[in-house]
Amino acid sequence: MKRSALFFGIGGIILSVVFGYLAISGEITGRTFFYDEHANPGSLPRYRGAFVSVSRASSPTEFRRGNNFFWALGGFSIVVAGIGIYFFRGIDDYE
Repeated sequence: MKRSALFFGIGGIILSVVFGYLAISGEITGRTFFYDEHANPGSLPRYRGAFVSVSRASSPTEFRRGNNFFWALGGFSIVVAGIGIYFFRGIDDYE
């Protein structure tokens, strides 16, 4: 139990750094990725959609939606990391 809590804590920190980097670099450069579910209309339904690179100038709505997704994933990852570290440090109290 203690090892899995540490795993979630470290994994959450790593993921939050990666998603935070993607969000910050998107804000600085003005380019990010956006998932377009209608990008591959001729493919099988299971494989429909693709990540499309968008810029702030060409399509601001898709840019904001894509970059906000990275901000949300980074925030969620840091919450998971905090919970994992909290349980890692306090797991001896419960055993």
